[in-house]
Amino acid sequence: MPADPSTLNPPFGQAPDRMHATAMAAACIGVAAKSMALDRCRRRWRIAHCKIGRRVAYRESDLLAFLDRCRVEG
Repeated sequence: MPADPSTLNPPFGQAPDRMHATAMAAACIGVAAKSMALDRCRRRWRIAHCKIGRRVAYRESDLLAFLDRCRVEG
């Protein structure tokens, strides 16, 4: 079953210290989980993450910061 950010309580963006696994983090920012894994190797997007053993987690505030960096004003 794919990760669904609409099931988060409180909603995404309201708990900056909450940690997300790769699948949920990817769903929250609208990319594939595989893209997140590739980014950790290629460092293209430079999204901060925590690694404990094989587990990877993304802090919600870091995901929001990434989305702010990607914003294009028109």
